[in-house]
Amino acid sequence: MENKKKKKLQKKVAKVNDYGETIEKIVERVIAQSIKPLQDLISEIELEQARCEAEGISIKKEKLEHWVLKLPLRMDYVGIILEQRSIDKDIAEAIKGENWDKAMLSANGKVDEQKAKANLATSVDNYVALVKKSIHGRIKSKLNYADKLFYGVKTVLGNKL
Repeated sequence: MENKKKKKLQKKVAKVNDYGETIEKIVERVIAQSIKPLQDLISEIELEQARCEAEGISIKKEKLEHWVLKLPLRMDYVGIILEQRSIDKDIAEAIKGENWDKAMLSANGKVDEQKAKANLATSVDNYVALVKKSIHGRIKSKLNYADKLFYGVKTVLGNKL
């Protein structure tokens, strides 16, 4: 009997991992498309910084000026996308809640059975909400990183002037 429980648990864990991988692929694709211009600029800055550090030289003033001008523009673009993704996330949560409520009202049985049926009926809504929440969080995180990077570049440029 113990082996049956163990195998059942292993199947559930595998299913959760499959869902997690699927969600991750979706999120990564959307993130890559949403923040590509900003990510490209961040990568350029990081590569130049690493190159200059390895060579023991300073980053040229012209590069710093370029980044100080470009970063806010790209951050603004991603900020607009973040606002859109925030709305998407809120809508997904509202739909999930509404569908769960409807499923609870239409389910028969004891409260535990009703909850189980409602959870099952809204499983897709749960995954959609997870995807939207993850996308929103990662875009917000990247925007926060870009903001710190901007102020770092601006500070270095100020020191060179």
